[in-house]
Parts: sequence; C-alpha cells; structure tokens
Amino acid sequence: DEEGHLIEDAETRTKQMDKRMKKMEAVAEEALAPVFFGDDDAEVTLVSFGSTKGALREAVELLQSQEVRARGVHVRQVFPMAPEIADAFDGSGKTYVVESSFTGQFERLLAAEFAVKPAGHVRRYDGRPLNAEYILEHLEGGRYRG
Repeated sequence: DEEGHLIEDAETRTKQMDKRMKKMEAVAEEALAPVFFGDDDAEVTLVSFGSTKGALREAVELLQSQEVRARGVHVRQVFPMAPEIADAFDGSGKTYVVESSFTGQFERLLAAEFAVKPAGHVRRYDGRPLNAEYILEHLEGGRYRG
C-alpha cells in the first residue's frame, strides 16, 4: 500500500504498480545518452560500457591508425537504456559488443532492449581488465591486430 505494507488487495496493488511504473517513465526520459566517438561511417563499431571506456577509445584509435574506419560507443548507463544506443547498430559496418563477461550479459541486454544482433563480440573473463591490445587481438580472430 502507500505506506509500504504488504497487502493482497488487487485494486490497491494495481494502483501502486501503476504509480511506480509512471515514475519509471520519468527516469527513462532522463537516461544518459551514449558517447559516440570516431568515424560516423565506420566499418567497425565497438560498443561497451563502464570501465572499458579508455580501452575502447584506444582500440578505435589503433584501428584508425590501420586505416580502418572505426567508431566507439560508450554506454554510460545500462538501465534504463537510452534509445540512441540503437544507432550503434545502424547497419553500416560491423558492430561488436566488448565486455568483461563470460556469458555476454550486456550483449543479451542490448538484444532484448533493441532487437539487435551484433556481428560478434569480444569478451574477457580472466579477471584482468580489458585493454586495446586484447580487443584487437580478439576482434575477428586477430584480423586487426597491429
């Protein structure tokens, strides 16, 4: 109920859930947009979040030094997700999800939220931080390794 007590009354429960979900709409409107950097007409787009931002930026710069048009997308918050994240999957070039996860949680979240499928992914789950060299080494089997 309004005071936080457990109830079984369906009408009150529905009213409280409607109230909470209305609040979520306001929160979603304030979602932080992702940060895009690199080439707008990218051949390769790398999408990641959190502490991978520096490695992502460096990987994009290394790809560009190899004359690969590359773009990075740093997602600043994973919930609620800003709709602009879908722009990373705009169909131009290949998009890869980069994350520190064995199971690909972030990739699955993107797929569920935006109905997108990346060309592939780079996952690191050995307890070490992601870095640009690791990203390039594991991107398409090392195709872009410098």
